[in-house]
Amino acid sequence: MCGIVGYIGDSEKKSILLEGLKELEYRGYDSAGLAVLSNDRLEVFKTQGKLENLKSELKNKEFLNFGVSIAHTRWATHGKPSSANAHPHFTENLALVHNGIIENYASLKKELESKGHAFLSQTDTEVIAHLLEETLKSESDLLKAFEKSISLLKGSYAILMLHKRAKESLFYAKSSSPLIVGKGKEGVFFASSLSVLVPKVDQFVILEENSVGRISLENFKDLKNIENMKDYAFEDKDYSKGNFRNYLEKEIYEQHSSLLECLEGRLEALSVYCEIDPEFLENVNEITLCSCGSSYHASLASVYLFERLAKIRTRAILAS
Repeated sequence: MCGIVGYIGDSEKKSILLEGLKELEYRGYDSAGLAVLSNDRLEVFKTQGKLENLKSELKNKEFLNFGVSIAHTRWATHGKPSSANAHPHFTENLALVHNGIIENYASLKKELESKGHAFLSQTDTEVIAHLLEETLKSESDLLKAFEKSISLLKGSYAILMLHKRAKESLFYAKSSSPLIVGKGKEGVFFASSLSVLVPKVDQFVILEENSVGRISLENFKDLKNIENMKDYAFEDKDYSKGNFRNYLEKEIYEQHSSLLECLEGRLEALSVYCEIDPEFLENVNEITLCSCGSSYHASLASVYLFERLAKIRTRAILAS
């Protein structure tokens, strides 16, 4: 699980991105990074460890002019925690961040390496950057090339990408991973969680499943799914403890909505969509859940449910 933030506008970008990452730090704390494209210059900063390390790296930096920017906090899935494996991943012309898992990254990487691409990290995400560069050799239209590259991916993803040829836009793709976009007085904002957008926007939309596109300040109102745009007057109590005594109590009462968010993109009519072959499930006789932090406690609860409802022996292992 990772957290991503994006911003288009002329406000100071470092503070906006770092504030957003701070709100998402619970989604990953192995590494953090950001990229800013402004005045024809692409700058990328990445550090291993907690967000404070990135703050120190950017201590004397400011990004005051109009530009587009993305940021990411990571919990390692493919590749160990390191600066090289931290997001954003980039080439000479683009940078991107990704939350999710690309299941066919190994075969894509092998094909790209055969075409001369050299990889600097162990991550599945870097494959997306090189895939887009390769696609642009035969498709000059940037959005079409991005769409074609995304169509080759298998897995779950929320992706934000910026490119030197589109200095006022961010490109996005979403499949089985949360991504929200909103607009406020300071510009356009993206995030993995609605809490990041408080109180920056007065309009937002949870991007539809399998949506791919390009957004700038000018075309924001031309989104294909604009009918889902919501006006909202945010109040601090919406994302604070509210009337609850503490965050633990608040999260207990939010379990219903959290479960619905977890199932987003996997509900079809009256059934839950699952890509696992039913025949494969019939042959499963034991389940092992590897997790840490609060996810470990969720795994302990799942052990009880799996064994009681599915009648399958299950165990939870502390991963780190």
